[in-house]
Amino acid sequence: MSMNRKTGFSLWPAVGDENAAVFAARQGFHAAVYCSIVTAIFAVLGGFGFHIMGFDLWCLTDAGLMAGLAFGIRRMSRVAAVIALLYYVACRIDLWVEYGFQTPIIAALFILMFLSAVRGTFAYHRFNAKTRRAARSLGFASGLSGDLATGRTI
Repeated sequence: MSMNRKTGFSLWPAVGDENAAVFAARQGFHAAVYCSIVTAIFAVLGGFGFHIMGFDLWCLTDAGLMAGLAFGIRRMSRVAAVIALLYYVACRIDLWVEYGFQTPIIAALFILMFLSAVRGTFAYHRFNAKTRRAARSLGFASGLSGDLATGRTI
C-alpha cells in the first residue's frame, strides 16, 4: 500500500523508489527477451531457406547475446542495460541502412523500453547504496562488505 501507481505498461515509468526502479528495468528485460526470441525464430527460418532480411543461422549468436543481456537486466546489471540499448540501436540502424527505414514506431517503443531498463537499473543501485549506507550508520552489518554484525540477535 506504499505506492499508488499503475502496474501496467508506461512509456516513461517512474523510478522514484526501489520497486518502481525494478518495474522500469523489467520493461527492458521484456524487450530483450522478445528481441531474442524473434531473432532466433527468423534465424531458424533463414536456416531452412526462408529469406527474411538476410537472417541465417549465424543470427542465433545475436539471439544468444540478447538473451544474455536480458538475463543481465533481470539481475539489475547496469552494464547489461546500457549494452542492450546500444546493441539494439546499432542493429536497428544496420537494418535500416541495408533494407530501408522500416517500423520506426516499433523501434521507438523498444528504445524507450531499453531506456527504461537503463534508468531502472541505475536507480535501483542508487537506492541500494542509500540503504547500505543507512544500515551501516545504524550499526548493522553489510553482507557485501564482510563486516561482522555489531548488534546481538535473539
